[in-house]
Amino acid sequence: MTIRATWAIFSRSAKLRFCWRKAGLPKQGRGQAATIDEKAIAALATASARPGPIDKPPEGGKNRQRLRMHLECFMPRRGCLVQSSAGRVRVTSRSSSSFGDTQFMRSDGVFAAVRLLPGDELIAGLRRLQKETGTKAMAVVTCAGSLRSAHIRHADADSGTLYEGPFEIVSLAGTMDPNHQHLHISIADREGKVFGGHLLPGSAVYTTAEIVTLILTDLGFGRAPCDRSGFDELTITKRKAEA
Repeated sequence: MTIRATWAIFSRSAKLRFCWRKAGLPKQGRGQAATIDEKAIAALATASARPGPIDKPPEGGKNRQRLRMHLECFMPRRGCLVQSSAGRVRVTSRSSSSFGDTQFMRSDGVFAAVRLLPGDELIAGLRRLQKETGTKAMAVVTCAGSLRSAHIRHADADSGTLYEGPFEIVSLAGTMDPNHQHLHISIADREGKVFGGHLLPGSAVYTTAEIVTLILTDLGFGRAPCDRSGFDELTITKRKAEA
């Protein structure tokens, strides 16, 4: 039986929904948790049986196995964390605005790609893309290319170091808002030695820089002082719908 068919059985079953509530399973976005033992799993599984061309009433523990599959496969898609061990399944719903003590927000996204030419400054090229799209929140997903020079600040350093290439760009990732960027880069030299750090202005493209970004249409990024890190860190806000 396919997962889609199994999902149809569960979603159409009024008995299952009733037993689901009775078992005390958490609703999405409430930050609740529930632990279900084998007895509750069996009751829910029995209620889920729906005779018909799609599903003949299974015997033995097949209903329970299907219910476990539903919990472990579909509840995470509804924003729930599922943990299964020793015959018990724990389902915890996650709030839409918190993940532990850290804020998070969901957003639709649009991919945008750009190629930078020899001599282009890497951050300046990304900044042009951000301005042309008008995005308030952009993530750099990947980059393939090379640099003739790289300006990098290494971990916990007070200032950057300018390296003369050529270098291959191994990776480039980070976030950008209209006024700031936080980008990390890894590069490889002629001998294949890889190093990297925080990308600073002053890194020039050698042959090409093929960049793919993700524009988060529902969000706005910014920077604000963080008491815990001592630095200006990322802030995430929800953009108001345009009239």
